[in-house]
Amino acid sequence: MRLSIISLLFFGVFLTGHSQDYWQQHAYYFIDVNLDSEKHLLTGAMDISYKNNSPDTLTHAFFHLYFNAFQPGSMMDQRSCHIPDPDKRIYERIANLNPDEIGYCRIDAISIDNEPVDFEITETVMKVFFNKPLSPKSSILFHIEFTEQVPVQIRRSGRNNKEGIDYTMAQWYPKLAEYDRRGWHPIPYVAREFYGVWADYDVSITLDRKYIIGGTGIPKARIKMPGQKDKWVFEAKMVHDFAWCADPDYQHDSIEVDDEFMIHFYYQTDTLAEQWKEVQPEVVKIFKIANQVFGRYPYSRYSVVQGGDGGMEYPMSTFILGHGSKKGKVGLITHEGMHSWYYGVLANNEFLHAWMDEGMATYAEEFIMDSLYPNPNRFFMEFDYENYRRYTQSGAEEPMSTPSDFLETNLAYWGNAYVKGGITMNMLRYIIGDFAFYSGIKDYYYKWQFKHPEPNDFFKIMEEHSGLKLDWFQHRWLNTTHHIDYSISAVQKDGKSTLIELLKKGQFPMPINLEVTLKSGEKMRYHIPIEMTYGVKNLEDQTELLSIWPWTQSNYSTEIPIRTKDIVKIEIDPEHQLPDIYTQDNIYPQTSE
Repeated sequence: MRLSIISLLFFGVFLTGHSQDYWQQHAYYFIDVNLDSEKHLLTGAMDISYKNNSPDTLTHAFFHLYFNAFQPGSMMDQRSCHIPDPDKRIYERIANLNPDEIGYCRIDAISIDNEPVDFEITETVMKVFFNKPLSPKSSILFHIEFTEQVPVQIRRSGRNNKEGIDYTMAQWYPKLAEYDRRGWHPIPYVAREFYGVWADYDVSITLDRKYIIGGTGIPKARIKMPGQKDKWVFEAKMVHDFAWCADPDYQHDSIEVDDEFMIHFYYQTDTLAEQWKEVQPEVVKIFKIANQVFGRYPYSRYSVVQGGDGGMEYPMSTFILGHGSKKGKVGLITHEGMHSWYYGVLANNEFLHAWMDEGMATYAEEFIMDSLYPNPNRFFMEFDYENYRRYTQSGAEEPMSTPSDFLETNLAYWGNAYVKGGITMNMLRYIIGDFAFYSGIKDYYYKWQFKHPEPNDFFKIMEEHSGLKLDWFQHRWLNTTHHIDYSISAVQKDGKSTLIELLKKGQFPMPINLEVTLKSGEKMRYHIPIEMTYGVKNLEDQTELLSIWPWTQSNYSTEIPIRTKDIVKIEIDPEHQLPDIYTQDNIYPQTSE
């Protein structure tokens, strides 16, 4: 079923405060760097004002030094070479880097409040020791001087990639690790996913005058410097990272979404320049739909930048491949753009809960693409459901609660974060109904924007909007690999009535929609609730509520006052909203495979 955009405009939003004991750290970065494009060296210094909003006294801090991953023998190199299904974009490429192609981040000096401090580096993580403890509600000022070699682009960050972009600078500076309710998160850079401190950034980048820069933040100045160089000055408020690209061949276009919001495009003027022009009005439509359905984008600027390597989200921007079809580019921008909601503004810990950003962005992408390119003959998440069934049959499935880097295969990461993550959202919509779902996700967005939500925070809001308990769903779907598998086991004549018997073959219980089609063409709809929700969603008109199916029972039977001879079809889940792993026995009479 495709829900119209117009109907969603009338969904209410119930705004309430988050838990009173919630807190988060805050930083203010002042970064000033100089790029030597001949040696590919970045030298610079930064001051970081760090506020300890926690109730804890801190004795040290952790920083991420991401460029150190791009060296032969690194954890990323070892993982990429030995995982059963290596990413072909990486695989042995790190192992084969020459000394002038590797990445590194060398720390030249560190002080806190003008006093030198000790530090130790373990590959991509640096631990900085405080000379005196940092008490709650207090602040310190880090000063860090560093030198970096920009690696040949392997994944996301680097130089001289396959599309000819000179510099794609993501995860490029010594970045504070986050400290939250769970403590410090010094996550080594092994494969993917990030988690950062909410911060304000003032960033100055000096490089050759020929370059154009696009990425995070608002450009505040471009200052001519000696030696045919320019200093670009950017500002970004309430973001948790800062990324940028630089290339001498960039075309810079901009287009207005409304009076308060502009989208900028940075791309090479090659044979696909016209295609970049064509997608721009489509991107405006994407953001207008997203603003209506998922909540208002909070910044005044967003940049779509040809980064030359896949697609990756960053605050206020995305870096994408420049080549490919128009519709493919629109789909990629839609997914990465929705990360401005799910990652950019709702900054979950991607390492622990990758489905909360990738899955939610996948659902939003499918919804928006269906709105832009409707296909009445296909359920808008049909491909995701097909991919899920293949994933369950692959032998690689692992629980969604497994941290991203600890999954055994890249297939499991894709299956959990993107496929099952997206299906999570549609299953919730099925369980609680459209109104509760769309009002709930909008409330979630406004309640937790500029914070670090966790799964419990999301499900609590969905419970509030639906009036239904969802802990059973949360536990089974996130923490197990249980599957949904129902069948119609028997249909029997019982006088002037028909007895329908259903079987729960899988381990995962769900409320069931049942549809009976008569010879006259009339369709009778029924809903079978489960006891664990302690309530029922708002049902569509003419849908009859049947008795509860307890999750402990495998069998269920119901009698309907319709002659068996008048029935032409009985179907479980006629709108195909359930990711049932075997659907052939969901229909009576069964059709041949």
